[in-house]
Amino acid sequence: MYQGQHDLGTVAMYAIEISLSKLGDLFISSVRLQDYEQDVINIGGEHAMQVCELFESDYAKMATYLRMVDEKLLLLNPRVQAPTSSHTDVQESRVGDELG
Repeated sequence: MYQGQHDLGTVAMYAIEISLSKLGDLFISSVRLQDYEQDVINIGGEHAMQVCELFESDYAKMATYLRMVDEKLLLLNPRVQAPTSSHTDVQESRVGDELG
């Protein structure tokens, strides 16, 4: 599991949480701190594993590739785009058997 605060390319700060379920689904949640507006990305099964491999299972790195565009949370491809968000108060922990 990963938790941190990022700007997502906007002037607002967002609380970010990234986790991988025991079933292999990847969940990415953002909450805008000024008004608690929330957005979620849910990536299932095989696609989740591909995304994790692309980011070398580094959730903190993954968080730097999040961006808010037109009120939608996007995860940018690190092979195409440089990191876009800055972060503060980053906390990271591994839970259970994530990614083996």
